[in-house]
Amino acid sequence: MNKAPRLERPVGFFERHWPWALFGLSVALILTLFTSILATGILEKIDDLRFGPNLRGYTFGGITMGLLSLFFVLLTLWYSARKRRNVTGASLMTWLWMHVYFGLLAVVAAVLHAGVGLVSLSFSTGKLLFVLFGIIAASGIFWRLTYAFVPAKAAKATLNYSKEGALHRAEEQLLEIEKITAGKAPELQRVKEALLAREVPPHELAAMANTLAPDDRALLEEIVQLAASRRRALARIPLQAKFTSRLQWWRIVHVPLAFLFLFALFFHVLGAFDTHRKVLPVGTASEGPLSAFRSSEECRYCHKTIYDQWKDSMHAHALNSPLTIVQNNLDMKHTLAGMPTPDPRRMCINCHGPAVAAMIDGDILPLRSARADEGIECVACHQLPEPVTPGGGALARLYQDTLIRGDMFFGRLESPVANPFHRSGRTKTFEEPERLCATCHNVNYDKNNDGKIVKGVDLVLQTTFDEYREYQRGGGRSTCMNCHMPVVPGLKSAADGAVVPFTQDYPAPDRKVHDHSFVGVDYPLDLVAKRDPQKPKRAALLASAAGFTLDETRTDPKNLNLKLSIENRTGHSLPTGFAFARQMWIELIVKDAAQNTIFSSGVVAKSDDDLCDAATFGDTSNQLRGFVVGCTQVDNQLVNIQLKLVDKIAALADGNGQAVLDEIGDHVLIQSKEGNETYLQHLTGGGVARIRPSDKANLAPIRTLQRKTFGYAVPLPGNVRSGSFTARLLFRNLPPYWVRGMAREQPPKELPRLEPLIPNLQIVEMARVTGSFSR
Repeated sequence: MNKAPRLERPVGFFERHWPWALFGLSVALILTLFTSILATGILEKIDDLRFGPNLRGYTFGGITMGLLSLFFVLLTLWYSARKRRNVTGASLMTWLWMHVYFGLLAVVAAVLHAGVGLVSLSFSTGKLLFVLFGIIAASGIFWRLTYAFVPAKAAKATLNYSKEGALHRAEEQLLEIEKITAGKAPELQRVKEALLAREVPPHELAAMANTLAPDDRALLEEIVQLAASRRRALARIPLQAKFTSRLQWWRIVHVPLAFLFLFALFFHVLGAFDTHRKVLPVGTASEGPLSAFRSSEECRYCHKTIYDQWKDSMHAHALNSPLTIVQNNLDMKHTLAGMPTPDPRRMCINCHGPAVAAMIDGDILPLRSARADEGIECVACHQLPEPVTPGGGALARLYQDTLIRGDMFFGRLESPVANPFHRSGRTKTFEEPERLCATCHNVNYDKNNDGKIVKGVDLVLQTTFDEYREYQRGGGRSTCMNCHMPVVPGLKSAADGAVVPFTQDYPAPDRKVHDHSFVGVDYPLDLVAKRDPQKPKRAALLASAAGFTLDETRTDPKNLNLKLSIENRTGHSLPTGFAFARQMWIELIVKDAAQNTIFSSGVVAKSDDDLCDAATFGDTSNQLRGFVVGCTQVDNQLVNIQLKLVDKIAALADGNGQAVLDEIGDHVLIQSKEGNETYLQHLTGGGVARIRPSDKANLAPIRTLQRKTFGYAVPLPGNVRSGSFTARLLFRNLPPYWVRGMAREQPPKELPRLEPLIPNLQIVEMARVTGSFSR
């Protein structure tokens, strides 16, 4: 007997499983080998940022793997398109294996693309994408396994998966039953209805048969068989639904997740290029993922020591220190009232919080945002791709518009280790980091908009960077960082709080880490009484700033004649910055042999008592004289190196009306006839030198690499034959009478209150000399 022919065709090479498994494994190994070679750092010398050992999505290897993953995803998705239009002639099984293995290769490439980022603790769109991708791949694999085992089991119970076929079969059987019973006796009709409604037990069926006529009884067996066949056909329908559900349930997960994956992929790519931060208005948000700039608070988890240093610095307090709040608000009320915003109206805020000023509107402090508490934050330096014009920090169009939005941070480290928080880059800015300081440590405003800053014409309040350039031209070798950001002894890691591999990909090499305390002469006036971690650093800085020597001790019949010299050992004028707000003076106390004080100059009883300066206390027309405390008479021999801030300046002219220039070619500024001393920076004002009454010495700040000598003629009582003296060089960052003047104008509800903080002013001894005399 001949066998029935089998309806089969040979299985093609690409329809088999093993070629695709071998192909997928080979490609996966090649991709892994390529990434592993890059991870060794073999190409690091070409470009340590792009070809270094970091395994991240933004490196060369990461971008390559990301593009390959996307390519494999597109090939995987082509399976769905192929099912609707056969463009290659390949069989469905071939396309199915392609769908499976290109999908798995896409997962492998995605893992290599993400690298160490997969195990970091921070949330990212990449992690969300990878989870979706993993679920999609798992559901696809499960579906493939289901199709391998379920159909064989289902065939025994359902024959096929066609619900329509089963219904058609049941209808055919019903039609045959209706034909047989058509026109028959009512008894047979009742038996038919019972058989169609349910399966009738044999004993009940026998009893029903006994009620039928002999001819109808002969038809009963065929009706029973047809009714049973109909019931079997109808019973297959729920089984078909059950097995179909087992085979197709994956679509409920697989297909919708695929669309969700593509949607998430779109946003992942946008986020990878910081598109949202670059496209959205900079003020969209000051916190969270839509913020143009990341908060310094986020940096603390890795850069613990650096963050702690910065948090105690005046940079961090630049927008919330009491004096800044009061002085800024008074400037808004008086000197900058009616001026265009943001430039120059917000020039104070622009420098005291560049990123904050970019994101948050308002010119009255404190700004209504927690972000304002960060002041000059990490962004201000580490997201500035190129230097701006010295003094440009005061102008939004020069500084804030140059800041790079997003997660790219610049520095000077070689081979930076990747992390989940930011990418690392390098710019020329950090090759000459003092140009970062220049951004805000020149304070000026080009009033006539001619592109030049000229003293006596434009507003010039601070020239620290210009002074530094003068120091360099004179042969000075030190830098801003040497004094204000020295290397921290013993600290070998810039990210000493990072945990490998969760917040840092791998251990970093030893680094030279600079102090981010940015130590200067200022301190938060509201906090310093309770906590002053920078006090030793300030004292050390000031102690190194000047040489203080006794050059001459001579007596004559009437006087003790002393010459004391101050040498500037800094890279800028001494004092610098807002030199009209700094007081560096000589305290001289002369005693006789019995230790009775016979002369004193520059002595204050308390840290918030004022110096009895002739230019302030000695000028009865000076509107700030009433705020001076602790003085009864002018100290005519006082050496107080403090510029006098006036609301109107003029350029000194010689007898021919020609402007007098100083040694570097700037106008010599004097107080205008209509000018008055002030504690606010007027656009028409500036700082002028004080004159010592006793010898007409100019008390302007001491220029770089220079020294000034000051003579004292101390009257000696006739009975004094010998004695001793002590001279101290002292420093105070703010004149108390200034603070009292501002406190008087402070609105009643403005906080913090300035008046109670005046006793927190500190006087620091920079140096001292002692000596004795006899005659």
